[in-house]
Amino acid sequence: MAAAGRQCTVCGHSRVRDIDRLLLNGTPASEIEAKFPGVHRRAIDRHKNNHLLPKIRKVDGLTRDDLEDGRSLLSQMEGLRERASALLDQAEKANDLRAAIAALREIRGTLESIGRITGEGEAAGVVVNVFTGPAWVAVQTNILNALVPFPDAREAVVKALEGVDSE
Repeated sequence: MAAAGRQCTVCGHSRVRDIDRLLLNGTPASEIEAKFPGVHRRAIDRHKNNHLLPKIRKVDGLTRDDLEDGRSLLSQMEGLRERASALLDQAEKANDLRAAIAALREIRGTLESIGRITGEGEAAGVVVNVFTGPAWVAVQTNILNALVPFPDAREAVVKALEGVDSE
């Protein structure tokens, strides 16, 4: 709810889940405003700051900065992979087998790291902690949004989620 008893425009929107999903993915408020007529940029920003981010912090302890840090790390790994690929191209053109093999090792290592970050290509027996990922935050946010009309149930779910062991 907004101040003075007015309902948040976004919370009352029929497609609030779609708007929240876009916000969680880092979509700028101006793009969301263009996709959802009648929902204004300032309302989207207020919704994000006053409703969505506090839910995320409460449910999982993550902030938007934490999510951006994860994306930043993945972007950096992609950049390293691209640089190693360019070095491989140079080594192959120069017929430098040692340099080519070294570049291939770097590419392989970078791809393995990217796989660990994204959860792709996990070996059997490897445990992936889904409780810290953006997808889990989105699931929890959707559950809490669905329970807005049922405050007692919502409170019970929040308490239950706080007790989930993420180790």
